[in-house]
Formats: sequence, structure tokens, C-alpha cells
Amino acid sequence: MKYRNCMIAYDFGGSMRVGPHPDETGWSDKYEMIVGSCYLVAKKASDLENHVQMLLEFHHAVVRDGVSVAVAHKAFLAIDEYKALMAEDVET
Repeated sequence: MKYRNCMIAYDFGGSMRVGPHPDETGWSDKYEMIVGSCYLVAKKASDLENHVQMLLEFHHAVVRDGVSVAVAHKAFLAIDEYKALMAEDVET
């Protein structure tokens, strides 16, 4: 799914999931933090701006909020741009 059509939901130091925005089924209700295209700026941003924001959200979740790199990486694989920006030898 495209970054501008998803949201990233996670628990501090715990689980993470990437899913559609808007959340019409309530899948994100159980998480403590929600970021991504739920902010209007993401809908209007350029592709480059969204790439930077996506990678910053990964960084914030891991470094600031304690989500493990493995958990964040696995969740972010649902984002088309994340997979496209990775080196070819990164395991998906």
C-alpha cells in the first residue's frame, strides 16, 4: 500500500502494524500511537517529502519509542515506498 494511504500504529516498546487510512474497521484502536497519512500534510506532500517523513517515523518508533528494529521493519514492509527504497540485498 502507498504511504499516503496508510497509517502506522504501534505500542511503545512493543507491537506495530501498518494498515489503511482511513481506518474503517477499528484495527488501530488498540494501539497507543498512530502516525502516517492520518495527517493532512501527508496527503498533500511530494513523494520525496513523504519518503523522508516515512523514514523519520520509522526512526522515531525505534529510537524514541522503543519498538524493535525487527518489528518495525516487518510492519513497514507493507509500505510500497519502504520496500522500493531498500537495498536489493535486504531481506524482505
